[in-house]
Amino acid sequence: MIKIDAILNHLRQLGYIYEYSGDNELEINGFSFPVSPKPSSIIWIKDLKKTDIELLSDDMGLLIVTGEKYTGDKNFNIISGKNTKGIFFSILDHFFNDREDPRIQDSSVVKTQNIGEGVSIGHNCTIDEGVVLGKGTTIKHNVVILGRVIIGEDCFIDSGTVIGAHGSGFYMSPEGVPIKVPEFGGVVIGDRVGIGCINTICRGIIGDTRIENDVKIANLCQIAHDVHIGTGCSITSANNLAGGVRIEKKAYVAPSSAIDSQVQVGEFAHVGIGSVVLNDVDAGRVVFGVPAKDTGDRKNVSFR
Repeated sequence: MIKIDAILNHLRQLGYIYEYSGDNELEINGFSFPVSPKPSSIIWIKDLKKTDIELLSDDMGLLIVTGEKYTGDKNFNIISGKNTKGIFFSILDHFFNDREDPRIQDSSVVKTQNIGEGVSIGHNCTIDEGVVLGKGTTIKHNVVILGRVIIGEDCFIDSGTVIGAHGSGFYMSPEGVPIKVPEFGGVVIGDRVGIGCINTICRGIIGDTRIENDVKIANLCQIAHDVHIGTGCSITSANNLAGGVRIEKKAYVAPSSAIDSQVQVGEFAHVGIGSVVLNDVDAGRVVFGVPAKDTGDRKNVSFR
């Protein structure tokens, strides 16, 4: 059982802004959905206006995380705040997430000696001798990391991803024959970067492909040569970033989008789902469509 004091102390240490009302002796032992709550569990209600909280029983020992203060008559235990998704999942991650002891599986071929403390490498991986792995980084199964690749601390690389791959760039010979472009760069990845399953991140041609701190890349993405992704960006599933694309900090690229070569996406911008971006996107703007067109300011868009 986890005491409410331990949960609130965890949130304070992380810097979350919240208020708690309810039983100061509350203890929980799990988590559940609001539609099927389990006794003594924590649940997340994103929007009280869209959920009839009064249907819940107040004698189940529930801990409810929600964005608004409860003003009804029941005796609920509620953590309210602005970033309720962050509050809820940070609690689950800290108190309920089982973490494996870091180890390097014998089935993997690991040529590098530049491995930080607490690094974990799964089955059937290939890690080149020029690779640097920062402490606390986890590499899951069937990952291939080639050439000069630097990965920071506390990163997570999921199964089937290839980092440092050769790209598909070419130039034409005088005879009109396509010839593969030579690549002299590498890949540099910052701290706390999350990269999902079956991604390809290509090495740079002249400089490096760069992914800054706290970037999250979902599954099935293609990141071409010399791309630069700024701090805190979210690159969701099935995206294709062509060579030389630059995405500034905390921009968001929705699923199944393509961004043309050399295009710049400004900080805090939002690329809508399934968009084809052929021109630069100004900071804080929302673009959507094929080809993508400016549809407004991001502050008027609701994000989870």
